[in-house]
Amino acid sequence: VTTIRFRVVQINDVYLLTNLPRLATFVRENLGLPDSMSDATGKNRPYTETTTETRTDSTGAVATSETIHTSTVITVSGDFLAPSLLSSLDGGSGMVDVLHALGVT
Repeated sequence: VTTIRFRVVQINDVYLLTNLPRLATFVRENLGLPDSMSDATGKNRPYTETTTETRTDSTGAVATSETIHTSTVITVSGDFLAPSLLSSLDGGSGMVDVLHALGVT
């Protein structure tokens, strides 16, 4: 049995720097290290994970085996450049750099 899952993580209002550690923790704990989300060009690609789950019956014999393919895409739906003091000083480039460092591109 093969199961395919597609997960979309939508974030917004990340211009508040106090929220960034929570986002970084989520990405690290649920989606792997940021490097696993960027290819050599730095372009975002879906984080893909493949796992196999095996279930046994009461005698210990393998009853079913399931392969699960999960792809995850992170989207930023707005409010990541303003109203931020940092963005007013650097035109938003600092926030873009922070999101890239987290693996969100």
